[in-house]
Amino acid sequence: MPLTIIILGVLFRLAQYLFNRSLWVDEAAIALNIRERNFAQLFEPLNYSQAAPVGFLALVKAATTLFGNNELALRLTPLVCGVTSLPLFYLVARRMVRPGAVTVALGLFALADSLIYYSSELKQYSGDVTVALLLYLAVLLPLAKSDSLIPLKAFGAGIIGAVLIWFSHPAIFCLAGIGTVLLVRNVQARNWRQTGGLFVSFIPWLVSFGVFYVVSLQAATSNQGLLDFHEVFFMPLPPFSPANLTWLATNFFFIFQNPGSIGLAGLGAVCFLVGVYSYYKSHTFYFWALILPVLFALVASGFHKYSFDGRLLLFLLPALYLLIAEGAAEVREVTRKTFPVIGVVLVVLLFALPVASAFEAVAVPRTKEEIRPALAYYQANRQAGDLLYVYYGAETSFKYYQGEMNLGQDCCVQGIFSREDWEGYARDLDKLKGKTRVWVVLSHLINNEETFFKYYLDTNGKRLDSVETPGAILYLYDLSGK
Repeated sequence: MPLTIIILGVLFRLAQYLFNRSLWVDEAAIALNIRERNFAQLFEPLNYSQAAPVGFLALVKAATTLFGNNELALRLTPLVCGVTSLPLFYLVARRMVRPGAVTVALGLFALADSLIYYSSELKQYSGDVTVALLLYLAVLLPLAKSDSLIPLKAFGAGIIGAVLIWFSHPAIFCLAGIGTVLLVRNVQARNWRQTGGLFVSFIPWLVSFGVFYVVSLQAATSNQGLLDFHEVFFMPLPPFSPANLTWLATNFFFIFQNPGSIGLAGLGAVCFLVGVYSYYKSHTFYFWALILPVLFALVASGFHKYSFDGRLLLFLLPALYLLIAEGAAEVREVTRKTFPVIGVVLVVLLFALPVASAFEAVAVPRTKEEIRPALAYYQANRQAGDLLYVYYGAETSFKYYQGEMNLGQDCCVQGIFSREDWEGYARDLDKLKGKTRVWVVLSHLINNEETFFKYYLDTNGKRLDSVETPGAILYLYDLSGK
């Protein structure tokens, strides 16, 4: 059964990856950084308001160096992380939860829509999951089961943690949780020799994080554009005031939907709470190792250093699914003799929507902004003298494909940002009047801007052609006024 689930998980991830959708704006921003920089320049703050771990960027750069600068090569690192994480999660689950919970946890992990999708997204979040699992396997479990901490083992765990920090921003939360539970356990047991030995691991972690923060992370955590964008996802301080408790409650339930991908979020939350109670009683040490990274992420969020947002919380999904599965197993165990149907119904309900979503994504893979086919149509049908107006939101994606598809420079007009003042868009479009053939490409639209652009163009010109794809639109207008 575990092998079948793992194979299915791999196939779901491959199906989404091989669909090879267009790069949307955030992916295109990373792709431009990869294309425009050499390996050494990846250590510098990224352009286009992006932040990503240096290790992840280096792996993507290596893939494009080997296989070319195309979507499949760019997304190869997230795919490898997504596929690798499946057997890694199984190994973690088998060693950390009761046997009856392993299959449920693995199934949720393999079928999770967010994990399937981000395995083919040019962002670091799939890698965050893989790094978290590696830290559980190569750091937490070996150090937790050492009755006598061997210096070589402690040093090995220290080096592994120090290296992985460079591949995942939230790795520091996992290491902080692991380090805290190890330290507290040994201090409570008055095992001073073991306590001292832990610093053989801690020192490499701290040194590595300090260097990584100065070299890379400091710029990201002080980027005002990123801070403004994520403002709503920062935990309000103090968190336990009556008004701010609403934020905590809302985000608690929301995490089961995004990134948790549990269709029935309330049911997932109930199983999680039961699992928390059961797991805390039976595995207190591992319980805190799973929970503390959440608390550290919340603290960092409160100080505006880490966004408590769906995709940035993907690294918490292994812990979430382990505890949900533990809760489901506890319910089945308690009701096994009196009402055995409850356990069966519970598992069916937990999996109903994830299974349906996973198979639906095979038939209709997920897309965001399919600007590539729109630009391909423009490339195939443009004529000498045509002008292409690029809407502001499509700028980054267009810039990537402009180079890859040889769309040229002279024929393109870059639109302005005026989302707070649509009259600014009108003034910008007024410059196109008098042109016989003007192509307009729109993507990454918000707040009904599509309606405004369509109204302006229909009012001031004659539509000659149009192409609509998911998340993108291409129009051809005669704005000559004739």
